[in-house]
Amino acid sequence: KNLLTVRIQSAEQAEVAEHAIEERAPQLDNLQYQHPDAEGTADESSEAAPADAEGMAQQAPRRVSDKVGRNDPCPCGSGKKYKHCHGKLY
Repeated sequence: KNLLTVRIQSAEQAEVAEHAIEERAPQLDNLQYQHPDAEGTADESSEAAPADAEGMAQQAPRRVSDKVGRNDPCPCGSGKKYKHCHGKLY
């Protein structure tokens, strides 16, 4: 991973990059990270969230029919096992 992300720079390019980082450092000192659903926030960005998204709970998708086993007959009616028909791993 490190070898794929290496960028070769001249000394001048490295100095320019360091200078840019130093200029941004004071701007990053006053950052505050907070979850949008946190209680008691004075931040108005949490109030800007759509009202219908607040009450929605994450629910896992529900399977309508029973799960087909790999060795069960394929539901398409071909007569083959599911693993050799529509459940085939290519």
